Amino acid sequence: MLRTWASYVRTLDKMNPDEAMFSVLKTRYGDEVLTDMLITSRKSGTARYGVSGLEEVLLKTWLEGKNPDKLMLSVLKTRYNDDRLQSMIITAQKVPQTKPFAARMQEQFWISQDKTADDIFKLVKLDQEGENLFNSGELSTWVSYVAKLNKFDDRPDEFAVISYLQERFGDMELAKMFPAALERSGPNKNLISSLEALQFKKWQATGLDLDRLNTILTRGGFDIRNAGVSLNYVIFLRANKPRGVSAS
Repeated sequence: MLRTWASYVRTLDKMNPDEAMFSVLKTRYGDEVLTDMLITSRKSGTARYGVSGLEEVLLKTWLEGKNPDKLMLSVLKTRYNDDRLQSMIITAQKVPQTKPFAARMQEQFWISQDKTADDIFKLVKLDQEGENLFNSGELSTWVSYVAKLNKFDDRPDEFAVISYLQERFGDMELAKMFPAALERSGPNKNLISSLEALQFKKWQATGLDLDRLNTILTRGGFDIRNAGVSLNYVIFLRANKPRGVSAS
């Protein structure tokens, strides 16, 4: 049946027959059912004619879609239950070749379970790290998840990650944690630097200048870490002067 119909479509649309077939099938069945049909057809060998072309079109729609990982996970969920799928993801994360893909699937799996930034912060036990938070190998996992949540939010907030950390640790205390963490040349150094810059960018957006910052820092009494915060903020401000402001 597929062979006959495919031949008919090819005579009608010789320029883009696969796109034409895909459009009709997608309208009738939807992405998830269509993907499952193509997988079944390829395995059975009963409808190989035209399947490769349709798969190419399907892959293209995934890559061009707003969230291709969501569709991929939904397809996997039609074939495996949650426990089996989670086990597969964990196994794939241990293999270098499949680790990046597995990480994306893990994030999408959490999203499908409506996990919040706070849920994952606790799930990967970052809430138990205290001052060792920035040494944890799970920090990048959490930051990546929050970024993905924010990306598909109706109202994206570029400061979502730093706002959560500010709420958990306090704005100034968080700022004081960064310089000490940056002195340690650990694997998270680049990530820590980007988080500090994000906090400074948020401060700059609210109009916080150096004098005001120093006033806030000294309210809690002497703290040797204050100097590191002030120095790093000065460096940030000099490197990120607003454009279009004339010198006076």
